Amino acid sequence: MRLLKLGCLVFLCPLFIFAQSTTTANDKIIPYQGDFRYGVNMGYYAPWQDHQLAEIAVGDEKMDLPGVGVNAVRPALFEHFFDYWGYDVRKEAFDRYEALGMTENVGFIGYPSDDHRDKTIFCPDDEKQESAVFKNLYEPIWDNGENGTPVNDENYYALYVYKIVHQYKGQVRFWEVWNEPDFDYASNAWKKPGDPGNWWDNEPFPCSYALKAPAFYYNRILRISYEVIKSIDPTLYVCTGGLGYPSFLDVILRNTDNPDEGNVNTEFPLKGGAYFDVLSFHSYPHIDGSVRQWDNESWGFKYQRHSDAAVAGFVKRKKEFESVLQKYGYNGQQFPKKEWICTESTIPRVKFEDNMGSEMAHTNYIIKSLVAAQKEGLHQYHIYTMADSKKVEDAKGSYDLMGLFYAIEGNEPYDHTPTVGGIAYKTTSELLFGWRYDAEQTAKLKLPPNADGAAFRNNAGAFTYVLWAKTTTDENELISTTYAFPKVLKFGKLDRMEWDFSKTGTIKKVDALYLQLNGAPSFFRAMSDQTIESAKLSPYIRVASAKHFNLLLPAAGTVNIKLIDNKGVTINTLLNDKKLTAGTYKYTLPSQQSGVYFIQTTVNGQVTVQKVVLP
Repeated sequence: MRLLKLGCLVFLCPLFIFAQSTTTANDKIIPYQGDFRYGVNMGYYAPWQDHQLAEIAVGDEKMDLPGVGVNAVRPALFEHFFDYWGYDVRKEAFDRYEALGMTENVGFIGYPSDDHRDKTIFCPDDEKQESAVFKNLYEPIWDNGENGTPVNDENYYALYVYKIVHQYKGQVRFWEVWNEPDFDYASNAWKKPGDPGNWWDNEPFPCSYALKAPAFYYNRILRISYEVIKSIDPTLYVCTGGLGYPSFLDVILRNTDNPDEGNVNTEFPLKGGAYFDVLSFHSYPHIDGSVRQWDNESWGFKYQRHSDAAVAGFVKRKKEFESVLQKYGYNGQQFPKKEWICTESTIPRVKFEDNMGSEMAHTNYIIKSLVAAQKEGLHQYHIYTMADSKKVEDAKGSYDLMGLFYAIEGNEPYDHTPTVGGIAYKTTSELLFGWRYDAEQTAKLKLPPNADGAAFRNNAGAFTYVLWAKTTTDENELISTTYAFPKVLKFGKLDRMEWDFSKTGTIKKVDALYLQLNGAPSFFRAMSDQTIESAKLSPYIRVASAKHFNLLLPAAGTVNIKLIDNKGVTINTLLNDKKLTAGTYKYTLPSQQSGVYFIQTTVNGQVTVQKVVLP
């Protein structure tokens, strides 16, 4: 809804000024505490509407629509769209996202209407290269509220951010500033320091990359975004827009938003790192050099086109960005560490030219990269893309066949079929959403060099393990090895589920001391949800009735008691670090819907659980 031009009310104007943030990301970044989210880039597929795409992505039991494991979305929130249609035009779609459980979403912003675009040509030798950024970026961000808003309405970008964030702040947590602002047309971004035209030693030439404006303008866009968004809600996160190149991050961090060569002065005192909380990046290992290396001896490329090399490339790219952040002091000591998300990644299901691609590599990469993302501390991973852009027989390139669904363009809504990638994505989300990567338990696995994986823990203290055999052979996913869980873990039989568990529902009982691992990841649980209470029966809890339970404490201790549902989600905290003497205590169970729950008790650091059935 367009904001009305109202005169400044005396009692509101001081609040506008007071709300402006006086701190930056150089001072504080609030650590994100939410669950890791399995996201998607939805795209546009006529005649489908956004809420219908969300329904098949998440799944809707009431509509008998199975989903593909998605629980976050990354919609485009472009100014040119909302300036034309009004800022409330997506409200119904976002309300549907929320009803489906997608509330920690990423919204990527920017892209002005024609009237609000800066049409300056920063490359006089090419009259067709008009800037892509907003005009009036260097007008003051704030005014005295004369027009009914705290921002200066003549700063078109500031006004747009103010309106879009006010409209969707409760349903978007991560605000990503532009999409791939470092998209490079001249092949300079990947070059090493010292190479001609590289971005480590030189500023990007304006017309050689996406913004077609001086790089300092992106820092200005970040600064406006940060100041406006934080004034509305300090708990929202400002993110770089899906960066592809660490060299562009270096450009951001070494410059201010000063249009005079990014220099520091009293008006532009801080460099770009002060104006974002989250490093958002993109990774496509099949085309970024991760799976091939130049060999001078053969005067050609040597390839490692398999999922393990691709995942290693994904991790390598993250660490390259991380090293740039550390170079400029974002290490938790000089400045706060940045938070992390990845908003585009995958590999294709079909091979095109010399690039990697197969259904098996695709499904393996999806699961392995989701595991790697959580091991690396990311909070969200958004697969590209929702559905294939073309039918398999019509595909001309790798980006045509990356979807969680086969092509749905032109299909009637709900006429859709998941790809193998969609099945693998759902399996991973279904088995791991709400579980946290546990580095200590992973270390206990003592995985050999030819195997990889991780341990994940839920709030009830149970573990899920994801394990696979690693390959080192080009275009080969068919690899196997044997593995035994260390005896110290005291596992007997395990539940084993494969990559397509979300489709088959098959659970096999296997011996923990002799496992055959394959190139496709498998999921293992030492206990099912149905037997967790007997495997870790609490010595302290006695359930007296459907409404009461007793805590039997043989000695003094610090006690925590939580009520947890059968998905491992905490429903209620009854005691939080309560110091109690020895004795028997009676507690009332909080009112809940009927079903199976678990009382998790932590006494002096020892976690146990007890099943309770509420009628």
